[in-house]
Amino acid sequence: MERQQVAFHGSTVSHLDALCHAHHEGKIYNGIALKAVFTETGCTRMGISGLAGGIVTRGILLDIPRLKGVDALGAGTHVYPEDIEAWERQAGVTVSAGDAIFLRTGRWVDGAMSGYDITVAPWLKERDVALVGSDGTQDVGQIPGTILPFHKLVLVA
Repeated sequence: MERQQVAFHGSTVSHLDALCHAHHEGKIYNGIALKAVFTETGCTRMGISGLAGGIVTRGILLDIPRLKGVDALGAGTHVYPEDIEAWERQAGVTVSAGDAIFLRTGRWVDGAMSGYDITVAPWLKERDVALVGSDGTQDVGQIPGTILPFHKLVLVA
C-alpha cells in the first residue's frame, strides 16, 4: 500500500492564511468567537474562499538582505520597522494603506529562518497594510506564553 500526500501549509509552500486560521483566547479576527466559526469541515466565515475572486493591490518587496549587503539574513535575525523604513528610502517607495508587503529574507540560500520582529505589528497597523507575506516563517522570536505572536497579531488583532 502506498500513500502520497502534499500538505499545502507550512514554510515550504506558498499559501495564504485565512482570517479564521489563527485565534487567541478563543477569538479570531474582529473579536469573533472561534467556536462560532470553526467546524470540522472548515470555517463558516472568514475563510480563504472569500478571496476566490483574487486580490488586486500594490505589492512591495522588502529586500532586507540587499539593504544589508548580504545574500541572506542569518538565523533568528529580527527585521524591525527601522529596517523597513531604511528599505523604503533606498528603494524610493513608501508602504501605504492597502499595500501588500513581501519580506525577502533569503532563507533559501542557507535554510536559516528570520523574520519580522513583533514591533512591526503596530507599524503595519499604522501604515494600514492589507497583506503580509514572506519567503519563510514570519515569526522570529517569541513572547512567553504566546505561540507565534506575530502570526496572531496580524491575523487576530
